[in-house]
Amino acid sequence: MSIPPDEAVNRQIAHGLMERKLSDREAAEWIRRSIVHKWERIPPDLRARTMLVLDARHVAIFASDSVVAEFWKTVADGAALYGFAQIWLIGPIAPRSRRLL
Repeated sequence: MSIPPDEAVNRQIAHGLMERKLSDREAAEWIRRSIVHKWERIPPDLRARTMLVLDARHVAIFASDSVVAEFWKTVADGAALYGFAQIWLIGPIAPRSRRLL
């Protein structure tokens, strides 16, 4: 699953055709939308055994300390309620990857 959950936007980002400035709050909201996108598609009985991996390779800033802090402060909605075993943001390199849950 890529962030954001919009294939057309992700293609533009991946090809360097899009430039957009996001606040930490907006970036955190994109993460939340990506989680909800998958949550809606994975049956409840499978979520507890699912490690959700969000692809942040092309926008590694999503795994920054400030964005993750904003995610937990404002939009996580008690991420455990999503029911996944784990949720990870995976960036282009290990230091830009982060476990959210």
